[in-house]
Amino acid sequence: MQRSFQELGAVHEALFERLRAFREAVALGEPAAVHARFAAFALGLVAHARAEDLHLLPIYARLAAAPAGASAELISAEHDKLRRLLAELEAALLTIPKEGPLPAAARVAILDRSLVVAHLLDHHDERERARFFAGLDQVVRPEELEAVWAACDALHAGAGLPAEPVVTPATAPSRNRP
Repeated sequence: MQRSFQELGAVHEALFERLRAFREAVALGEPAAVHARFAAFALGLVAHARAEDLHLLPIYARLAAAPAGASAELISAEHDKLRRLLAELEAALLTIPKEGPLPAAARVAILDRSLVVAHLLDHHDERERARFFAGLDQVVRPEELEAVWAACDALHAGAGLPAEPVVTPATAPSRNRP
């Protein structure tokens, strides 16, 4: 059975779950959990964007005409913006205490910053599910499919993200989002 790039929806769902867990730790004011959960989210997001930037976007760029609103340049620019927002959020986290309850003002500030990440990630996910994954399914040549998946799966697995074929359809995003 040939794999579909719609399977990457499972990776997106794992990232949403990590972001939700991070935001929950912030709301509860648990500094150790905040730092650990942010690290897991950031590791996964950076690994996934890297997989797409290195292995999928160059192939996707072969499409004669990218679907409206889903050019390789736009997807890459969104990855850059997500990395920048992660760096800003990480810098904000360096200012909070490592122990003891988080002050309410710090919680609100971090939740506000993370909401910007959540909104961009949600929009990016919708763009990729609607256009990017389908475009990849059209343009990836059968002879390169196994190597492309192996490279992406290795990056995902290194960040603890789903790296195996998904049996259930991953085309419908969950709305259990942060």
